[in-house]
Amino acid sequence: MIVFSAIVPPSPLLIPSIGKEHAAALAHTIDALAHIKSSLHAIHPDACIIISQYSRLPQRFGIGIHTHYKGSLKDFGDLREYAAPGLPSLGTALLTQIPHGMAAGVTLPSLDYASVVALRSLCGDAPSAPVVPLHSCAASYEAHARFGAALAEPVIHSSHRIALIAVADLSHHATEASPEGYRAEGVLFDKAVRGALQKKSTRHLMETARKYDEEAALSGIRAMIILSGILEDFRASFRLLAYESPFGVSYLTAEYV
Repeated sequence: MIVFSAIVPPSPLLIPSIGKEHAAALAHTIDALAHIKSSLHAIHPDACIIISQYSRLPQRFGIGIHTHYKGSLKDFGDLREYAAPGLPSLGTALLTQIPHGMAAGVTLPSLDYASVVALRSLCGDAPSAPVVPLHSCAASYEAHARFGAALAEPVIHSSHRIALIAVADLSHHATEASPEGYRAEGVLFDKAVRGALQKKSTRHLMETARKYDEEAALSGIRAMIILSGILEDFRASFRLLAYESPFGVSYLTAEYV
């Protein structure tokens, strides 16, 4: 069963050892992550499914079936290795309950940087709940929605108490501070994504991604589409906790309650 769901940003600057000097600029996001961390601790899920497109597979979606995972933020200056237990029984159960060939079982023990940021932000340095990574792929937005929809029933009816965490950012052109430069379409893209999430409309998310394709290509919208596909018919409301673009890249933090 689903006991918690959230969207969190992937920025390594949220980790104090990397972005401590930027804490004031990221205050709203940091406060929102602290709220989610507290909620997760109180709920104490049996497993965390981490939805990320930052370890995208070339052809098929992926579901992690390893017994343990490791990752780091060494590319950003933090040399510590992060470790988390896996839950291959849950990953295998999900694989067997979705259409054959839709996803592959992934035995790689590595976590991408975005998943490490999310887990360290929400679970601390020693997560108690095992992790099952979901991997995006190069397929269409519609395929991502179908993948999420196919996972809905197996996840909702699982005997495990599951927390769903999508790791995603929004526009990379939101303000003049963006390394990619400002584009008005970035602001419009962010507004449309927030509206689609508020409506819990996977269709509107996909329409937004197609309309603002250049913005969507740099964002984490694929992870949000997968999550939306899982939650579309689940009784939970979207609650925006923080939205800010202090460095030109938009960070959205939200939960479903």
